[in-house]
Amino acid sequence: MSRVDAVVRLLERHSVSVGRLRRESAALIVSENPVALIGDRGPPRRSMEFEEALRRAVDIAQHRGAVASVEDALVAILASARDTPAVHLLKRHAPDW
Repeated sequence: MSRVDAVVRLLERHSVSVGRLRRESAALIVSENPVALIGDRGPPRRSMEFEEALRRAVDIAQHRGAVASVEDALVAILASARDTPAVHLLKRHAPDW
């Protein structure tokens, strides 16, 4: 997400250090266990958590009568009650959001 110009502008508007977020997210990804190859376990599965966040983003936008935006997706992720490393990372960089 931090490579999309609209997301970078949005994060910077909320005082999030995009460079630091990139570095920390890269470190998080490197430290995770590798995913098995497709031939080993079949096709990748959907992320129910990500699907939920996208649904919440659509709900947020519909209240405004609009199409879901990147900001709606970020708000939905930050409002998530999930206890995941990605949510923790975003919340740590955007505590006032």
